[in-house]
Amino acid sequence: MPHAQRPSRDLHVHDEETAEAKADAEASTEEDAAHHGHPPVSASLIWVLSILSGVTVANLYYANPLLELLRESFDVDEYRAASINALLQGGYCAGLLFVTPLGDLLPRKHLILTLVFTCGLLSLGLAYAPFLAFQTLSFVMGVATVAPQIIIPLTADLSAPQVMGSNVGKVLSGTQIGILLARVLSGVLADHITYHGVFLLAGGLQLVLALIVVWLMPAVPRNNNDMSLWEVYKSCWVLLTREPKLQQCSIIALLCYASFATFWTTSTFLLANDPYHYTSTQIGLLGLAGISGTLFAAVGGKLADHIGGSFFVILIGIVFKLIAWTMAVLFGTRHIAAPIVAAFCLDGGRRMQQLANQLRVYTISSTARSRVNAVYMIIGYSGTFIGSLVGTACWVAGGWTLVCGAGFSMVGAALVAWAAWNEQGRFRLSEWYRRYRYRQKPRGGDVVSGVATEEKGILA
Repeated sequence: MPHAQRPSRDLHVHDEETAEAKADAEASTEEDAAHHGHPPVSASLIWVLSILSGVTVANLYYANPLLELLRESFDVDEYRAASINALLQGGYCAGLLFVTPLGDLLPRKHLILTLVFTCGLLSLGLAYAPFLAFQTLSFVMGVATVAPQIIIPLTADLSAPQVMGSNVGKVLSGTQIGILLARVLSGVLADHITYHGVFLLAGGLQLVLALIVVWLMPAVPRNNNDMSLWEVYKSCWVLLTREPKLQQCSIIALLCYASFATFWTTSTFLLANDPYHYTSTQIGLLGLAGISGTLFAAVGGKLADHIGGSFFVILIGIVFKLIAWTMAVLFGTRHIAAPIVAAFCLDGGRRMQQLANQLRVYTISSTARSRVNAVYMIIGYSGTFIGSLVGTACWVAGGWTLVCGAGFSMVGAALVAWAAWNEQGRFRLSEWYRRYRYRQKPRGGDVVSGVATEEKGILA
């Protein structure tokens, strides 16, 4: 009875659409209620949080240009001097794992201020600490420097949905500018005020900004009052294993971070050898292209707010990275413009991708944003280590061409990961397989109920 089949299908689809619309409305209501539970955020607070994030994360990079100066000052060998960077990065990883999830348990204003004040005091201590104490303080500094990874989810919580992407983009831009300026300015300042002055200036600036935040930031209630510390840490693993959006964004982040690290690890070798033979100062100027790329985070935030959403912005970031590696492999050894354009596109694409990924994982739960951000950052940040190793190995084995091949492959894999899930976080292959099974399944017996059952399975 063909005429009876269609009404049943239409009725079932209508019921499914009604249920989905009801669920969306309930989710929207819950999100609005969660948002209105927080005080509104002002433009001045967003700018202060952006500056604070940049100044705080810079603690990880002040020492980079100062290693030779520190080696001479402490009279140690290069290996022990290089351990300072390793301790900073190791402390940062520990902070991501153990401190960042606490943003969902503790009052975030107090937690952020505690971390920033700690960073300020540690900077003052680093100015005149002996070497062993300098190493110890460096590790603790890395742990406390995760403050921006609590500030960014908090910014999302305080922002209205229509400006969330823009506000998070501003804070993320501040973070990235802080990283780049720390590498440039610490070396320049050390030539005039010694490394002691660099750490004293950094410490004083952080303490002043913390006092401004005390005045500007409203009191923000705790997200979870009924969770223990163990439950907070345990839920991070649960979120990773049960949330497809988090899995997808973390995989994309790992691959894009690895691609980024591959380029910046080996670009020094490229520019120091044929055909360029640039000095260290000239090579360092390539970082200015990265500073220009920070503008992409703010642009990406506006695109996520108004055009296509964060899922679409992730794709734009990946496309920019593909353009970067194409330029690098075709013209990287022929003209200096190619590495500059590649650095600009690669850095800009990474910032757009990171912003969009974070905005996307924040939609998983308004009360678990610090935890999903911790999981995302731990997995993504591990890509920098992988990319550094892969880039160095490729340079030794096959030079710039092999490096570009590896970088392009990483971004290509990120594109596959983007396409493997849809915007709702459903695995596309599973959907395609269910549809294939539905088409192959023989129809018999009660045609109406059979079609309705299969239709329900597809729409579920």
